[in-house]
Amino acid sequence: MTLKYLSTIVLIGLLFTSCNVLKPELAKNGNVEVEDKRWKLVELYGKPVTESAETHYIIFHSKEGKLEAKAGCNGLMNPYTISNQYQIKINPGISTKMACPDSLENELIKAMSEADNLSVSETNLSLNKARMAPLARFELSQ
Repeated sequence: MTLKYLSTIVLIGLLFTSCNVLKPELAKNGNVEVEDKRWKLVELYGKPVTESAETHYIIFHSKEGKLEAKAGCNGLMNPYTISNQYQIKINPGISTKMACPDSLENELIKAMSEADNLSVSETNLSLNKARMAPLARFELSQ
């Protein structure tokens, strides 16, 4: 009975090790394709955004755990966490306070606060809430 018990423990240990369950840093390392890159805002709440990547973008700074964003004239800086590779939490942050000519900035702030997961490919990123249509879509800026 002791040998059977020991064999079961070894088998479970091997399963956890092979599945990376015991490696909490995997969530951070699994998102290197998202972080430290400039993503140009191309769609917000289903509406196309045609402005430049210089004025409408998002960057996840991995070392600081801060998201830098812009959707017009003000710069935004929000703390964020990415867990389980694709779950995201963007906390309220700070911004400059210039008067902007459109409402895209407020809509981006709303989308960031509502987002609970992200989808990513080599060149596309989207902030999502549950399984609904993307709140905001971005393309990798060259």
